[in-house]
Amino acid sequence: DNLDPAATDKQIDKNSTTNAKNFILEKYAPVTRYTLARKTMTAENLDALAEQLKAYNLVIVDIHDMRGGRTQQFGLTQAELLFLKTLQAKTPLIVMVFGNVYSLAFLQDFDHVIAAYENDPIAVKVVPQIIFGALPAQGVLPITVSQAWPAGWGIPTKSLQRLGYTCPEGAGMDSHALQYIDAIVNQAIANQAMPGGQVVVARKGKVVFEKAYGYYTYDKQQPVTTETLYDVASVTKVAGTLQALMYLAGERKLNVKKRLSAYLPELKKSFKTNKSRLRINDVLVHQAGLISHLNPILQDKLLDDELALKEELFTTMPSEDFRKQIAPGLYAPPALKDSVWYWLLKTGVKKRKLFKKPAYRYSCIGAYLLQRLIEKQLAQPIDVFLDKNFYRLLGLTTATYHPLDKFSQNSIAPTEAHNDYSNTIIHGVVGMVHDPMAALYGGVGGNAGLFSNAHDLAVILQMNLQDGTYGGTRYLAPGIVGKFTAKQSKNNRRGLGWDKPETDTRKGSPASAYASAATYGHLGFTGTGVWVDPTYDLVYVFLSNRTFPSSRKGTFVSSSVRTKVQDAIYKALR
Repeated sequence: DNLDPAATDKQIDKNSTTNAKNFILEKYAPVTRYTLARKTMTAENLDALAEQLKAYNLVIVDIHDMRGGRTQQFGLTQAELLFLKTLQAKTPLIVMVFGNVYSLAFLQDFDHVIAAYENDPIAVKVVPQIIFGALPAQGVLPITVSQAWPAGWGIPTKSLQRLGYTCPEGAGMDSHALQYIDAIVNQAIANQAMPGGQVVVARKGKVVFEKAYGYYTYDKQQPVTTETLYDVASVTKVAGTLQALMYLAGERKLNVKKRLSAYLPELKKSFKTNKSRLRINDVLVHQAGLISHLNPILQDKLLDDELALKEELFTTMPSEDFRKQIAPGLYAPPALKDSVWYWLLKTGVKKRKLFKKPAYRYSCIGAYLLQRLIEKQLAQPIDVFLDKNFYRLLGLTTATYHPLDKFSQNSIAPTEAHNDYSNTIIHGVVGMVHDPMAALYGGVGGNAGLFSNAHDLAVILQMNLQDGTYGGTRYLAPGIVGKFTAKQSKNNRRGLGWDKPETDTRKGSPASAYASAATYGHLGFTGTGVWVDPTYDLVYVFLSNRTFPSSRKGTFVSSSVRTKVQDAIYKALR
């Protein structure tokens, strides 16, 4: 792009006309910004810049501040045109002209040219969406530029079904009604239910609302931005584990009606367990009789009589034997993951009554059984598969496991303030997963471990809403999302892995009372939530670190912040 490489994010005003384009571009791909001021151009620095830019797989140059008429080449100098020709010879190039369309007469030697006509905020937000296929190109030339480019000529393109950006009214929503979200979230921050967070709302394939609120912590030192990463906790189940599971089912490498042991022979061969007869669909709807979590067992196995971490299992310095980082300044042997798996297999399972399944009981244990199945079927770690086959192809810039491998701590909201091992074994600090079992798994768990901003989660959800397609690519087999998101039982609100609204008014619902029966999503312990409503073509993402400074504080849950925001979204529908 064309902003100064020396400029920092703090120096860039994303509300200005020029930089509104860059703000949109960053939603689709990682962007490095460069600025080239006309008054500082010399042949030497233009040649140096062209050489530097050849390292990029695509360079987008936008031309602003056009002046004069044809005799003055509309402000385009020969040095600038030579620079662009030199650049095109080195790397793929797109030239965007925000000005007089007659200037195209001087740009006919370039392979990819977009005439944006006006240098206004609307044009600079629309053009990036056309480049990446969120919007179709339908414009034609109003005048004849040359024999090759006559009036009425243009190259039409199709929408590739990527998330676009529009005002709420452009997607059939009321912008004034959506402003109530500000009041709800700001009140929650004032009540110290959460220090900060993000909200994204998309309708009809367009983002109509995206905001960041508050700060990383209550000391108000670092404000949250839309690029801040959060530990999404159990949203990992649907944005990570379930995506891989739906992929396998669509590829006919998995039948959810079969027993887990059909894919994991160790459940019946390595030693006798009580899990050899568990069916995958029962695990997915939380009716397999599994216990809720492993925390009491972890306390017993990992803590000594004085409630301190056992020295034979943990050390504060890495070594050959203790190379698995669990938390900053805390390391464990790689074999600890196998030990946790063994302890998991020995946990109890509620017995079935004749011809009846166990009653619904939410369990994180099942996610690790499914993770084991997925990784065996794919012959690779689940995080590696998701990054290569989903996240990177979708153009996501933040969604990742092990965020500290890619981002600085300043990019990640802290999840909890203290390491109280006597109560929760392992607490997530900045960049380390909060869930204790996922932490013992090395940061990649079936139920937790994913970090992301709200926008990237919205892209994943939009792909699911579009029946597994996004950006012209099919990620999931046709119809597979519908099968997994459908309610599976009269006695259980759940889909296969997905949570759904509660239809029994005697019970509390995790979603808004206005949500349709087709709605699916999931909540996360750290104060996160994602919901898709196909009936209204609606995607909603809420992220926070409500567990900071302590997860014991219940103000966030009792005040129903996520649901109130979702209510406001439905009330904004026209």
